[in-house]
Amino acid sequence: MKQEVFLAIVVIAIGQISATWQQGLTTEKIDEFFVDRCVKFGTLPRTKEIFDVKKFTKSQCQTLWNQFAENIKGRDPCKVTKASYGDWLKAVDKLYLDQKWGYFKNKATFWSQTKDLADGMSAIPGSNYLTLASMVTGYVLDGDVAWCPTDSSNSKDGWEYGTGHCKCNVVKHFWDAVSEDMAEKASGKVYVLFTTQSTPERPSYRANSVFGQTELPTLEATKKIKEMVVMLLKPFNDQNPVQAECWDSIKPITPDKSLADMKKTLDSLPYIKGIKKECIGYPESNAFKEELCKLNPSFNGCKKVGPVGRR
Repeated sequence: MKQEVFLAIVVIAIGQISATWQQGLTTEKIDEFFVDRCVKFGTLPRTKEIFDVKKFTKSQCQTLWNQFAENIKGRDPCKVTKASYGDWLKAVDKLYLDQKWGYFKNKATFWSQTKDLADGMSAIPGSNYLTLASMVTGYVLDGDVAWCPTDSSNSKDGWEYGTGHCKCNVVKHFWDAVSEDMAEKASGKVYVLFTTQSTPERPSYRANSVFGQTELPTLEATKKIKEMVVMLLKPFNDQNPVQAECWDSIKPITPDKSLADMKKTLDSLPYIKGIKKECIGYPESNAFKEELCKLNPSFNGCKKVGPVGRR
């Protein structure tokens, strides 16, 4: 039986999880979930552009799971940190990315509240956008799963199962680790995709998001990016008024002024302050969705052409 991941602050995001949330205990057969996702990842069209798909065999994926679990299971969950996943990330790089670091140049894409659009574009072969979901590190545990190690002698395999919450959040540390790893690989131009349809509780830019707390500081520290393009995307078929606007378009009546806070943060970072920065708001940002529909007309939300014409 799968365990839910309970959020204290609700976030619809892989790699964009808020700083305060609770996680469930270990999903039953999580090892099988991991291996199955790993094998499936090797069949994806975008994967073939980046990786040697012959390495995504069931045997190799099982080895990848063993490497993942080695430094986590059987431990007190409160002693698991972001660094606990470091050896696994190095193993992934050695196996899959040894000669591919340059592939991330001008493609790394970070997002918040725009998962479907961002990952939808990233999945398309030849796309200029690459999100964490198109990396094996972000794909294998993307789903309704959780893991909670235990050092109890009563555990059969070093994992705690059942209902309730893990006493410390090892899943958040994982997403912090893989998000930081993605940011470390970014160079050249990067994209940051936010939603126009924010709420007071969840503004488009949040300083306590994974982007604000982990990815942005990493981009500053590595000093490899030359340009940042921020886009405010409106979901397909959303007829509600736009809530968030770019930092140079904010008016007194703009409901969500969080992009102004983001600009202040960017200007406070010594390296990023000096790079080129652009913010594309609605409706100009519709060009992103138009490109997505051109590359993948079957994407949910794109207008379809049928026997009776366009609908």
